Amino acid sequence: MITDCPHCESTNVIKRGQRKTKNGTIQVYGCNDCKKRFSSGISDILLDETDALRKANIVLLRNNCVIAEENVKLRLEIKSIQLEKDSQLKVNNDLIDQNARCKQKCELVVNEKNQILREKERRLAACKPVSAHLRNSNWTYRIEDIPGGFKIIDTVMFK
Repeated sequence: MITDCPHCESTNVIKRGQRKTKNGTIQVYGCNDCKKRFSSGISDILLDETDALRKANIVLLRNNCVIAEENVKLRLEIKSIQLEKDSQLKVNNDLIDQNARCKQKCELVVNEKNQILREKERRLAACKPVSAHLRNSNWTYRIEDIPGGFKIIDTVMFK
């Protein structure tokens, strides 16, 4: 027996006679809410199957919604990870660039210092100071040969 209207799903249903078909007699029902008529028999089976399919579709839709939400969350996580990775790569590239600039500055300073040292060595090589010790009784003089003469560096008295 049918208890719900297939059109409005109301339970306010009454019997409204029978209908004869090739397969036999089928009960006819009427809905007091929507005023539509419907019959039992094969249509009941179809309605039950349709109802079961509808419920299964609702479950599938809910599952699809859950899966879609999970997909959105995963995409957001992937995007976040990609952004984090891109950000880290940018930081790494910035550090590499900074390191290269620092290295260039250091090389310039080292080259400049080396030029200064080479210039000092060249000047010293031109001077070629000569140290000598002269001893006069109790005194020792240390002199150095410089351009244009000699220079007394220090004197030491011996006892």
